[in-house]
Amino acid sequence: MAASLFDSQLYGSLVSPGDASRLFSDSAEVRAMLLVLGAIAKAQGARDLIPAESAAAIGRAVVEVAIDPGALRKETAREGTPVPALVAALRSEMNAPEHAQFVNWGTAVQDVTDTALMLRLRQILNLLEADLKLIADLLTKKGISSSEIASLLDALPHLRASCLCVSFSGDVKAVPENVLPDIRAALAEGLALSDPKRDWHNDRTGMHRIIDWLQNCSDTLVILSDTEEEANPQLRALTLQSRALVSTVKTGPQFAELLCLPHIALSACATAYAIRKSLQPPK
Repeated sequence: MAASLFDSQLYGSLVSPGDASRLFSDSAEVRAMLLVLGAIAKAQGARDLIPAESAAAIGRAVVEVAIDPGALRKETAREGTPVPALVAALRSEMNAPEHAQFVNWGTAVQDVTDTALMLRLRQILNLLEADLKLIADLLTKKGISSSEIASLLDALPHLRASCLCVSFSGDVKAVPENVLPDIRAALAEGLALSDPKRDWHNDRTGMHRIIDWLQNCSDTLVILSDTEEEANPQLRALTLQSRALVSTVKTGPQFAELLCLPHIALSACATAYAIRKSLQPPK
């Protein structure tokens, strides 16, 4: 038995999250962090914190390099985060030390990991929004009210605007404090995320709101699955597990996010995927 059914070749089809599964892989995380490093360099280059030529070189490198997540494992275990190993690997792959020295310039490690996670959560919300709209449409065609789903969809614009935020607290030795707001705003614009206008490393309120919406999505849809067809024990079990994980994230250390958030997000996606498939007419 695999540690997670989402990764199981035997049982994975029982809880398939559809396209969302690709967003919680090591490769997806590395790619998201590279995009963040490139966006940070671009923002800093535009404000002369690093040479414009170096910012451009970094921007090219982050979309061209192929970094094996397995090669980062040893240093990740030592540092507790993959960012230092990723930065070192990117600098090495650039083969241009005059530009590579500015990778991750004046940037806190958590700025990279938090912003990269927001990029992937944005895609999760997009996938769920598409499924929820389709489910609502299918229910309407069957003459069934979908007010609960409408409420989930209505909450999304504010959730995105207030919680899908970049993180950039910076290092005041490299980035003057009066420049930090400009860099953060430019980073937000470059990645099409919101500017929180503050450091949220230790304030996980926004993350918890996203998690609450994901869990609300699971709860709403699993009730729907019980009323539409005969009860689906797999979906009900997923939702019960997800509820417990939400509590763990909110009461535990931040490392609990790494342990629990993928399951919470994929549980919502798996539930939506299953409901959509059950409502769609057979091909």
